[in-house]
Amino acid sequence: MECFVRPPGIGKFFPSVRPHSLILVALFLISTSRERLAAEGICSSFGSAADTLTAVPAAPVLLNPPANDTLRANDTALVWQSVDGARSYRIQIAIDSALFTVSVEDTSIVQNTFLSLHHLIGTKLRAGGKYFWRVIASDSVGTSCYSTVWSFITIPLRRFIPGALWCDTNGNLIQAHGGGLLYDDSSKTYYWYGEDRNASSHYAKGVSCYSSKDLCDWKFEGIVLPDSATNNGGKTPVVERPKVIYNDSTKKYVMWMHIDSADYSYAEAGVAVSDRATGPFHYLGSERPNNEMSRDLTLYKDDDGKAYLVY
Repeated sequence: MECFVRPPGIGKFFPSVRPHSLILVALFLISTSRERLAAEGICSSFGSAADTLTAVPAAPVLLNPPANDTLRANDTALVWQSVDGARSYRIQIAIDSALFTVSVEDTSIVQNTFLSLHHLIGTKLRAGGKYFWRVIASDSVGTSCYSTVWSFITIPLRRFIPGALWCDTNGNLIQAHGGGLLYDDSSKTYYWYGEDRNASSHYAKGVSCYSSKDLCDWKFEGIVLPDSATNNGGKTPVVERPKVIYNDSTKKYVMWMHIDSADYSYAEAGVAVSDRATGPFHYLGSERPNNEMSRDLTLYKDDDGKAYLVY
């Protein structure tokens, strides 16, 4: 015959329920509460027999970008430290520090401990905006508390608009008409050479040079070949379409360009050299390649180092 003591009042509400059944009910209520709290993002850590074998995960630790930092060009993800035993993570990004207004919430992060921002900036996140973020970890037992809240600022979009005025880093209109680009391996820099027509004269006042690391922001390096070096005492005022390559044998930067008279009857190709991509270039002279007229021209350097003048 089984004997047990029923707590006072229990028989009134559960006249036929034994204490071990009440324990099962209590565990069910705890489990239900844990699921509800997890859905709300609140850490759930209840003592039970199961918790003696598996613990609720610790709160994640945020790593990058640093708190209150502005994203740099190479910062394309929010990163946090891996939590032992965690099976998945949830991240929230909001426009307020209390995270009432959530812009991004991702609950599908299973294998990784980061969230890429490539597809979010410009869609769900505004460029140049300040945001707050936090992360929570989950395992088979429950969910952790949220991490501390960090903030970050997305970098403003740097862009140019085709057909619109394009200015250099000093705010001046880029003067590089009929130009050509050179990528310099030694400096990991792009160089843009072109005709400087920032003058009232019909002719370019020389060859300008701009440098850039990203093909968007261009720094003016100056006039690397003035028209006074190419006009032959006024006989050839036209200098157009400059192109530059690097000669691996001579270790020189070589510029070819269209040199012409006012009536475009001269039709020659000029050449200049420099020790540096940013000049100054030393003008060597002009000629008609193979005794043929040369006006609209370009350069091509093959993988074997051989270069070709196309005219």
